Amino acid sequence: MKNYPASDGIVFAIILLGVVVLFLLVVEIRELLFYKRNNWNFNSDSNVGFKMYNGDSTSEGDLTSNRTRVCYGTPLMILGFSLLLASVVAIHL
Repeated sequence: MKNYPASDGIVFAIILLGVVVLFLLVVEIRELLFYKRNNWNFNSDSNVGFKMYNGDSTSEGDLTSNRTRVCYGTPLMILGFSLLLASVVAIHL
């Protein structure tokens, strides 16, 4: 049996990133199901996802549209966190 050095921090990071990716996937699936039930009408808000803003502003006028958030914003966050998770797992192994 090999003795591995203490890697509690990396294991914690893997678990944390896994939870974040899983949470983002659940949010995206819930939003997609909501908009599918509403015939892809992005004018209504699902109140499931996050508020996403254009740029650094946090004013209500700079909110992204529901369509942009569901079709581009959340999937890109899922991709980014998944790539980060995959790289941390690859480094750990």
